Amino acid sequence: MNLPTLNSLNFEAKKVILRLDLDIKLNSRELEKIPRLQNSLPTISAIFSKAEKILLIGHAGRPEGKFVSELSLKPLISFFKMNMGGAKFIEFTPESQNLESAKNEFLSSKNKLYLLENLRFWIDEEKNSLEFAKQLADFGNVYVNDSFASSHRSHASTSTLPKLIKNKGGLCAIGIRFEEELVNLDKVITNPKRPVISIISGVKKDKLKYLEGIKKISDKVLIAGRLPEYFEQQPDDKLIVGKLIPDKEDLTVHSVELFENEISNAGTIIVSGPMGKFEDNGHRLATERILNSIAKNITAFKLAGGGDTQCALDMFGLSDKFNWISSGGGAMLTYLSTGTLPAIEALIN
Repeated sequence: MNLPTLNSLNFEAKKVILRLDLDIKLNSRELEKIPRLQNSLPTISAIFSKAEKILLIGHAGRPEGKFVSELSLKPLISFFKMNMGGAKFIEFTPESQNLESAKNEFLSSKNKLYLLENLRFWIDEEKNSLEFAKQLADFGNVYVNDSFASSHRSHASTSTLPKLIKNKGGLCAIGIRFEEELVNLDKVITNPKRPVISIISGVKKDKLKYLEGIKKISDKVLIAGRLPEYFEQQPDDKLIVGKLIPDKEDLTVHSVELFENEISNAGTIIVSGPMGKFEDNGHRLATERILNSIAKNITAFKLAGGGDTQCALDMFGLSDKFNWISSGGGAMLTYLSTGTLPAIEALIN
């Protein structure tokens, strides 16, 4: 897929709107250790020395169009100040959806790096409002999307904003982390090492909407978490549906052994979601054994995605055993099952 990257753009004297993955635990005392924040720095740094100004935008949580103090992005300004040598936070009035005063401050001030408040404090972000996207587009003439984890949603800042920037003669591209995501996911889609084993797990039934697309790139698909509840019988030969213990919070030992057998012979392994309620010591067996089994397959290309998956890998000290850990669970499954994302379509069409 021929997407514009940072190397293809000239940032001299440009005002850049940079969409980032900022959906993190904002009350963390160790922001420096949060992967999504660390992953944002290479793109910011690549633009910083060349652009006239940079506006960082992103969202956190689900405030549903209301100001929620716990979800304010303001705590992040200390991280960006520390790592970029200075940044300014743009305040806004929760009672108003008008970004005019924020735009005037951005355009008139001598500061170079700014952080806008949580986009989801505006209900129009998730509604993919054209008017809201127009207000955002007034901030700059270059748009860079480095928010892979949000790119499977058709929201104003990821789907409509880049189209508006292009329509007024501006430039658009993906950021460094976004580009790395696609490079690694394409290894699974294009000529992967076989057999390809995909593990679809977790608690959300809507994950099953990706099943048919994932089956097309997989030799076997293993179903775990709470998802086996939604299968009355073994659907087809390509699927192995795990069986749950009585309280439904973990897989049976027999299912774990079936999964381990498939994993041991795999050439490519995709993991989306933990196998059970691994946070509880009594329901950790399947997640720990299966992730360790994947780690022991040293010849396979190992790909994982999603926040809960990342937490499980960190808990068991296995993150460094995977070739790539995607920042987005839903975005990863969408891209693997369809070969594109709404945010990608906005950049190329």
